[in-house]
Amino acid sequence: MSPAPAAERAPAFVRDGTTLLLYASLGVFGCLQVVPGLVTPALRADLGYGYTLASLHVTAFAGLGVVAGLAASVLDRRLGRRAVLLLGLLGIAGATAALSAGRTPLATLAAAGVAGLLGTLVIVTVQAGLSDHHGERRAVAFAESNVVASVGATAAPLVVGLAAGVLGSWRWGVLALAASGLLVALGARGRTVPVRVVPVDDSGAPTGLPALARIGVGLVFAGVVLEWTVSYWGATYLREVVALEEATAVTAMAFFFGAMLAGRVAGGVLVRRRDPAGVVAAGLVLSAAGLALHAVSTSAPVALSALLLLGLGISVLFPLGLALAVAGAPDRAALVSGRCVVAGSSAVLLGPLVVGQLADLGGLRAALAVLPLVVAAAAGLLAAYGRLRYRRNTPTSVRSA
Repeated sequence: MSPAPAAERAPAFVRDGTTLLLYASLGVFGCLQVVPGLVTPALRADLGYGYTLASLHVTAFAGLGVVAGLAASVLDRRLGRRAVLLLGLLGIAGATAALSAGRTPLATLAAAGVAGLLGTLVIVTVQAGLSDHHGERRAVAFAESNVVASVGATAAPLVVGLAAGVLGSWRWGVLALAASGLLVALGARGRTVPVRVVPVDDSGAPTGLPALARIGVGLVFAGVVLEWTVSYWGATYLREVVALEEATAVTAMAFFFGAMLAGRVAGGVLVRRRDPAGVVAAGLVLSAAGLALHAVSTSAPVALSALLLLGLGISVLFPLGLALAVAGAPDRAALVSGRCVVAGSSAVLLGPLVVGQLADLGGLRAALAVLPLVVAAAAGLLAAYGRLRYRRNTPTSVRSA
């Protein structure tokens, strides 16, 4: 990994009130986005939902998130960034509360969908706001904000589980999590969320994204495919292939999620002194090593070592892929952020589903062989990004010399 260019190191990174507000907002999203998955067993037990109906709650959340990602830049221009942030925070909080109160499939599915639709506005607005606020230091902000999101996602099951054990119902825990969105929304009152002027063409519409930004969006897609596929199928792999007991297999996934959190903390430190592209390259190397171990894992120690490597490697792909995408079009942060959210939501929908379909045909072990192809594709995208960035930053006379 080469040191970041001097221009990237020059500006000081300051965590002011606006930064902390945006971090807290992403923490709320990270916390509430896992609720539909967390309450799936409870919905099955309380309301008699089957597996398919229960899984549709996650599908509704991610699917309507795609819609929000496509519309976010338009709302950003028409309503203003702070208004969109408030709409997202209040929307995901209210919809999550409604999910806890729902007693019919229509009510709970609608609540999960609205949570995805309005909650996705939070992540788009936070990413665009951090980019416009910190400029060349956006990679640090993205890495740190995703640490906060990971902490929120880790805290959510603890809160829901504690409520179920102490208060007798998971619903109280979900309501407590929803209240966090209201508290952060209150903190956003009177604070401006930074916005850069978006260039427009002759028709008044925003200009399209350049190749560097599109490649970055592709890296985000690949990173989210890897993250969600491993997190979704990891416990099943440990149970069916490595032959761990069911409870042990689920608990062992803490190796992956803990490594994800540690990797994001480390990534936030590294990008202060290193080029984000170099950190992404290191992440891909660790991911490839983890998948190589995964392919031959027939014992628990090897499988758990693979999960550790995968968690460390995959952890940096989304936040720093996002940083590379926005760096490709820094004056269109809201548009790039929206496209990255669409890519991420699409990856959530497609990655685990494709692996599941392949597993039905040839078994889970064989199906996961698609993941090295994803890593290889991401490496190709990163190489293309480096070549394009070199051409953009190098005068023609130097390149032809």
